[in-house]
Amino acid sequence: MRTSANQTRGRGGFPARRAWAAGPLAALAVLGGSGATAQAAPPPLACGDTITTATTLTRDLHCPEGGNGLVVRGDGVVLDLAGHNLTGSGWSGVVVQGRDVVVRGGTLTAWGEGVTVAPGAAAVVERVTLQGNTTGLGAHGEAVLRRATVRANSRGVVAEGGGDVSVEGSDLARNPVAVAVRDGGRASVLDTSVRGNELGLVCSSATLQVRRSVVADSGTALFADDCGTSTVEGALFLLNEVNVVDAGAATTPVVFTCSRFLGGAATPATVAPCGGS
Repeated sequence: MRTSANQTRGRGGFPARRAWAAGPLAALAVLGGSGATAQAAPPPLACGDTITTATTLTRDLHCPEGGNGLVVRGDGVVLDLAGHNLTGSGWSGVVVQGRDVVVRGGTLTAWGEGVTVAPGAAAVVERVTLQGNTTGLGAHGEAVLRRATVRANSRGVVAEGGGDVSVEGSDLARNPVAVAVRDGGRASVLDTSVRGNELGLVCSSATLQVRRSVVADSGTALFADDCGTSTVEGALFLLNEVNVVDAGAATTPVVFTCSRFLGGAATPATVAPCGGS
């Protein structure tokens, strides 16, 4: 208990009897039992911290020493980056190890993976900027990337093995590879702009679904190999050098429906009409 300098003291340095004379409420205040004392603010997040409850980043965080930036461990956790930058030179900016996790509202730069969703984990990553990473989002579990900006990464979004990612309402630009799904992974690209990438969409021994999206100004818009359950519907391919390379077209072709190709070489031989008519 902290005692102010003007408090009257009695024997042994304790408050004098008259400090107790104002009644039980005053006594509680002297004892610190009124509940009015403010709780100390938690310390700000530091590089390498593990998060198990809802947490908000209160400042930019730069992690130059390698390792991971922040680890989210626990189900139902919300990590709000609150518009701040999480910058590093290590493995992952944010590693998600729980389910029903939300990561939102900041910028992740210069990581091996900006956000890693670990095997068995599930997360929604929304309103973030993933920029200048080796991989923007690595989906090794289940991930939804929503209303995000993904630019100038070596690979924007990757799903492989058991990974499953849905890219929704996002903007992917100036990545050597915008979206890559391979080795049994699954990816959906919905209502998304994929512009100015060397390779827009890459599918290898995996499943890719594209809906209502634009793939434009790419070297190759779509490269597919052994992706026979993949579909493209309601998409616009615009001013790409090469629109589609389907290496498995003879046996496992990608199915195109209600999609347009304006400019560029190598359009698919068959595009089903809209509405199945």
